[in-house]
Amino acid sequence: MRGDGEDSDYPIEISYATGEQIRVERCGGPARVLVRLPTSHYENTAGLCGTWTGDPTDDLRTPAGDALSSLSGYAAMVAFGESWAVADRAVT
Repeated sequence: MRGDGEDSDYPIEISYATGEQIRVERCGGPARVLVRLPTSHYENTAGLCGTWTGDPTDDLRTPAGDALSSLSGYAAMVAFGESWAVADRAVT
């Protein structure tokens, strides 16, 4: 985003030689992030995007492995998102 609040340079795409792709899009609202992984990552993922096992009941897991129901309230969903937060780090 430019300093004047207008969108610029979207979408942004990053592709790795190993097949992973990240795309960031923004069109007047919140940003949308699309992550594509090669099938070699199937059943080997964790995080906000879920476990990619084909079983939606195991997608809402905290880093500690605790399960959260998709029917949980707003506060529980916020806590779930915050459980995946990482500390700010300078990029070198």
